[in-house]
This record gives sequence, structure tokens and C-alpha cells, in this order.
Amino acid sequence: MITRRAFLAALGAAGLLAACGQAAPNLPSSGPTASGGGDWQKQWEAWMAGAKKEGKLVLASGPSPEARTKIPEAFGKKFGIEVEYLGGPTSDLANRLRSEQAANQFTVDVSLSGADSTYLVLYSEHLTEPIKPHLIHPEVLDGNAWTVGKVWYMDPDEQFIVRASSYLSQPLAVNTEQVKVEDLTSWKDLLKPEYKGKIATYDPIKAGSGSQTSAYLYNTLGADFIRGLYVDQGMQITGDYRQLTDWVARGVYPLALAGRSEDYDKLKKDGFKVQQLTGFPDAPGYISAGFGLVNLFKNPPHPNAAKLFLNWILMKDGQIAWNSSQRTVSVRKDVDSSAFADPAIIPKPGVNYFDVYNWDYVQGGWSKANGQVKNIIGNRASG
Repeated sequence: MITRRAFLAALGAAGLLAACGQAAPNLPSSGPTASGGGDWQKQWEAWMAGAKKEGKLVLASGPSPEARTKIPEAFGKKFGIEVEYLGGPTSDLANRLRSEQAANQFTVDVSLSGADSTYLVLYSEHLTEPIKPHLIHPEVLDGNAWTVGKVWYMDPDEQFIVRASSYLSQPLAVNTEQVKVEDLTSWKDLLKPEYKGKIATYDPIKAGSGSQTSAYLYNTLGADFIRGLYVDQGMQITGDYRQLTDWVARGVYPLALAGRSEDYDKLKKDGFKVQQLTGFPDAPGYISAGFGLVNLFKNPPHPNAAKLFLNWILMKDGQIAWNSSQRTVSVRKDVDSSAFADPAIIPKPGVNYFDVYNWDYVQGGWSKANGQVKNIIGNRASG
């Protein structure tokens, strides 16, 4: 079986030059080669012409109603190409692609996905193609425009998976009619006797925001804190996000961990006194990308449209369209994310946040921490 690194080596000298991130890369593609000062534009125009003939792009991403509308609308307006949006969990997409590609069928072009299934299935099972050779637009290749100084690849090859979002999670929600936010200055404040029996969480064991939060707290504050919070404080566990936010809104449990921001946003619009917190100095929080990982699938059925999309989603207009649909934070400096995202989730310069989309952490660090949390908490059923 050919290894991924061997496959990359086979891309040849032109692909290696592109990997170096030169301002005027010599890039392989299905159309005419783009090289030298203005030749990227010739390639771009060739892709646009090819995409018009293809007439369509198939994009898979999360089940966001706003993204389902906004992304096809913005991309279609820019290029005159229809977008078929497949919404659902990345795990479902991975299972579909695994079966289709085994049968030599290729129906999806690109995706914006979550980390677990992207790293452990899409990439590891070779269901994707390199993105890097197809990033040719100067707006994408300008390192000064990126918050990390270059296109933000997540895979160890720096070829296959690009990050399109990076935002600070808000793991703690407070009913401010029952709990004063100013009384909470540390995670350890949650261990105070007055909060016993008043805290709930989304399931801290199964995959999702609950396990991300509990693993983060275990890694930063240790086993004793996990035992004190989840066990000694009698924390209520649920596997239903709506139940969790309803508990906070009605004050049944005025403190809650690992709810969904979109659910709390609805509560706030309805007048409920709920506030979300990102963390405290003893554990300032963790960053995530949500469904913001870009992938290109093997033998895309609409290759020209796919290559346009890969560039567009990393350009200013694409970044605004995507992140505004998710209420998340762009990875570009020239995008004002505060125009659509809660300023509280914009990472602050100089703060050492934990990145739950870190490659090694997703590959094994999270499961190790999750196992330790499970041992501490025991097999408590979701309420």
C-alpha cells in the first residue's frame, strides 16, 4: 500500500515548490499550469470556465440552517455556480464516503468538517486529496493576512486539511438572576458549598462538547478538581442540549457546562438572563474550529468548481460568509469577526489557550483524558 508521504513525494518538483509557499508557485492542476507572476490568473480563468460547464459544486458540512443558505448564496453569486449543500455530522459523511469510494463512486467535492472524523477517517483512510497544490490566489497565499502567518494546515503533511475558523469556546453558562457572575473568579469557585446540586452538564463522557470540556478541565486542573466538581458537587448530567439550556433558563440548574452557544443566543433573544463565560485565569479556555476544517475529496465530481471553492473559502469574502453563518471567528486578520461573533469568543493575543483541534490531541490525547474522566465519574447515566 502506498503511504501518504510516498504519495506526496510523487507529486513531483512542481508540487514541492508549491509546498514551500512561494509567492508565485508552480502548481499542478487538472487545467493549464499556473506559474510566474500573472499566470495564476490564467489558471483561475480556466477553472472558472470549467466550473461553468460543470455547473455545480457538492459541499458537505454541519447541519446549520444559516450555512445551508448563506454559503450557496455567496458562492453562487460570486461564480454563478449552484451549490448542493449536504448537512449533517462529519461521522455520517465519513461513513458515506468510505462506502462510496470502495464502490468507485465519487459524489462529494469538498467539506467543512469537524476534527475527529476528519483526522481519524477522512485523512487516515485516504479519502481526501491534497489541497495545497490548488491554492493559487494571491489573497490566500498572502501570509500577512493570516492570524498564524500562513495558511493554517492541521495535518502533519501540511497539505490536506486547512483550518477556516478558530474561536474560544464558552463552556460555562450562568443564570444571572440566581448567580452573580462577579462571584465567579476561578473554576474552583464552582466547588463552593452554595453551588452543590445547582450545576448541570452535557454528558462529559460521550463525544461532544461535554467531553471536550471535561477533558480540558482534567488536563488543566487535574483529577481532584474533576472529582470535586462532577462527583462531590452532585452535578446533573444530560444527553440533551435543549434540556440543558432549559434548565439554565428556568433556574433548575443555574450553572451549566458545555451547552451550545446557539441555544443560549435564542434564550437571550427571548429575554432570559443567561450569560456565557469562556473561562477563568486558572484555566482560560480552549479554542476550536467547529465545522471549520476544509477538505477536498478524491476524484471530485466537479474538480474546477472544487478548486475555486478551496480558494474562495479562505479569501476574505468566503471567510465572512462561512464564519458569519456559524457566528465563529475568522482565521484572517482582514476580517472583523466582531461584526458577527460574540467578542467574548475572539481569542486574545498572548493568552495560552488549549487547542482541542491540535493534531496529537485529537489522535490520542483527548481519548486518554476522557478515559480518566470516565474512571473518576463512573458510569453515571445521563438524566
